[in-house]
Amino acid sequence: GDRDVLVAELQGAGVEARPGTLPQAVRAPGADPRRLAAVAEGRAVPQDEASMRVVAACAAGPGDRVLDLCAGPGGKTTALAAEVGPAGEVVAVELHPHRARMIAVAAERLGLDVEVRVGDATDPAVVGDDGFDVVLVDAPCTGLGTGRRRPEVRWRKQPADLPALAAVQRRLLDRAQALVRPGGRLVYAVCTWTAEETDRVADHLEVAAGGRLRGVAREQWWPDRDGTDGMFIAVWERCAGG
Repeated sequence: GDRDVLVAELQGAGVEARPGTLPQAVRAPGADPRRLAAVAEGRAVPQDEASMRVVAACAAGPGDRVLDLCAGPGGKTTALAAEVGPAGEVVAVELHPHRARMIAVAAERLGLDVEVRVGDATDPAVVGDDGFDVVLVDAPCTGLGTGRRRPEVRWRKQPADLPALAAVQRRLLDRAQALVRPGGRLVYAVCTWTAEETDRVADHLEVAAGGRLRGVAREQWWPDRDGTDGMFIAVWERCAGG
C-alpha cells in the first residue's frame, strides 16, 4: 500500500514512525510489531532495512522465477514473492523444518504463493537443476552484523568458527551459480563483515566460476554509518553462454 498512509497510521497509534531510505521502508524504532494492526493484517512486515537492500539487489521483476536458498524465516522470501507477483514463482529452500514452517506461515499471512522445500540447499534432489532468473544465497554466517539488536552475538561467536562457516558459504555459492540461467542474477548476502565471510568468499566464487559470472556490485552496510544491521551483499550476472 501507500507508505505515507502507513506512516500516518503508525504515528496515530503512538509509534515514532518515519519513512526509511528505501521506497518500501518505514522506520519505527521501539515499536512492538506484535501490537501493530498493520503487521497482524499482513500490510507490513518487520524487517531490518539492510535485509530490504538484499531484496532490492536481487532486482526481481514480475514473472521472474526466483530461488531463495537458506530462506528461513522468510522475510526476504515473501518480499521477493511480492516483487515477482502472481505470474512469477518463488522456490524457498530451508534446511531446518521449523524455519521452513515459518516461511509457509509468513507467506500465508501475506497472501503470497511460495513453494517451500525442506533440505540441504546443495543437494540436487532438493533444489533441482532448472534455471532461475534470480538465485539468492542468504548464507549462514557469524551474524555479527546484528550486534546492535543482539549484543550477545559477540560472545556466542569465536574466530575459530570462521573456517567452517566460510566453507559452507563457498559450497552454497558453488552450487547456486550453476542454477542461474544465462542473463540471470546471483546474489550473496551475509549479516556480518569478517573478510573471511565476505570478500574472500566472493573472490572464491569468481575464480571457481571461470568467467561464467560477471561481477555487478559488492556492498557493505554498517550500523554506525547506515543505521541498519551490518550486511555484505555481492551481485553477479550469469554470462550468456556461460
